[in-house]
Amino acid sequence: MTSFLPLLLLPLFIQSITTADPDDNFTFFDLIETFYVKGDRNRFPIRNTFNFMIVMPRNFNDVRSKLKAPVNKFLDSATRDRVAKKIPKTMKINGKNTRAAINSMIKSINDQRTQIRNINADILKKMAFKPSEKNDDLFIQSYKTFIVNPFDLAHAQQVWRDQKTMRDEYDELHAKFDVDMNAADTLKASVDLDLDIATKGFFELLNTSEIKQIKNICVRIESITNKIIEQQQLVLGKLESVRDTIEQYNVKRYRWAECVIGMRNTLASNDRHSVELVESELGSCFSCTIV
Repeated sequence: MTSFLPLLLLPLFIQSITTADPDDNFTFFDLIETFYVKGDRNRFPIRNTFNFMIVMPRNFNDVRSKLKAPVNKFLDSATRDRVAKKIPKTMKINGKNTRAAINSMIKSINDQRTQIRNINADILKKMAFKPSEKNDDLFIQSYKTFIVNPFDLAHAQQVWRDQKTMRDEYDELHAKFDVDMNAADTLKASVDLDLDIATKGFFELLNTSEIKQIKNICVRIESITNKIIEQQQLVLGKLESVRDTIEQYNVKRYRWAECVIGMRNTLASNDRHSVELVESELGSCFSCTIV
């Protein structure tokens, strides 16, 4: 069984669990920890079994640092202006105006880099998804009721039976996430190397005065920048796939959570109902402690 314990230390996911009136901004960690505490107190060994509902991917910290890494513009504006002035207005390569073509390629590269930066931020946001983001009052109220209700052994046993299906779904999504994320990382590394080559080419251009040499350098620059554009488009495709996988994970784990708290009788149930407050024999609800 895979352990997620180190991940539970992440500030992003850990919040104190309240038992009277939980904040509507609770996390999946809160929900699962509540389930674990109920199991612990009733000698039903489920702790750590449902950690797959807390976070994707398992190596969250590594992936987060990669996605938060700066995606800087290719050449600063001053250098771009100097490059444009260095290339003769009338110079052509393969029948196209060289200055216009290179300016267009630099713009395309930077537009793509903006898209990469934006999709990285979007993936990070989806990785930090909380139940409250659905604005689902029925779910929130049901979770609050689940907290104060006594432990339901029969339902917990059903959730235990369903957890294999949940885990299989998670493992499938996680495998896809890893493949696409690793592919994106490999492509990014190649792009970085080519950006360095292209940058050196542009500075070589700025230090050259001979027209024939300028044209030869521009031919090399056009080739490498075209390659960068092609590679960055592949990066965007892989990152879009990563984002889609995280979205699918969030949809599934929301359903898993509904099953855990009793809004669905089984994982396969299509009906979604409110969790009713259970009262004690004295007529008062279990509203003060997790039991």
